[in-house]
Amino acid sequence: MSIKQVVVIIILAIITGIGVNYGIQKVISSTQNETIATTQVPTQIPTLTPSPITLTSWNDPAGFNFQYPVDISINKHSEDTTNYANLTLTDGDQPGAITIIMSDDIYKTLDKWLASSLDLQSANNLDTTLDGKKGKKVLTNNGTIIGVLDSGVLVTLKRDNTLSPLLETTWQKILDTWVFVYPTPTLNQSSKSAAPVGGGDVLQAE
Repeated sequence: MSIKQVVVIIILAIITGIGVNYGIQKVISSTQNETIATTQVPTQIPTLTPSPITLTSWNDPAGFNFQYPVDISINKHSEDTTNYANLTLTDGDQPGAITIIMSDDIYKTLDKWLASSLDLQSANNLDTTLDGKKGKKVLTNNGTIIGVLDSGVLVTLKRDNTLSPLLETTWQKILDTWVFVYPTPTLNQSSKSAAPVGGGDVLQAE
């Protein structure tokens, strides 16, 4: 083999090496660019904006008022002739209910009220307030009960353990906005006639 042939072979080898190296670098560069492009593309996550809740006011002639969402239904239980107020709040066919009852105070103290039933006795209870009035929050197996004594009447608010999101909001709104309206009903038959059981008026929407 002549020197000229050897030189040609070396030159061809160099050219081939340069071409292969260029191809490899191009593939690597392309892969890196794809990786960078993939990394830099932000993932679009839809932002869910909660719908605003419109509130209205319940003014009960039994001597209290509170605010609640307008989409909540209230059953006044007009058939109840024993209690001053008997309200059941529901959210259509969604789970759970909230019950509010105002009745004669036959216990005189919250401790006697707690001792009046096995469910209340066996459950954990905590001190609480409702419109500044001292009360007890009782955590039973079926739900939470709040009892408050006010001027000779017993007010109980009860919620099921499982409530729809709207009822959860309702429960908190009731506790936050509850107001006793004075004078509270006098405990005799004439006052019960003057304050129809469960008769509430919607005041205004916010």
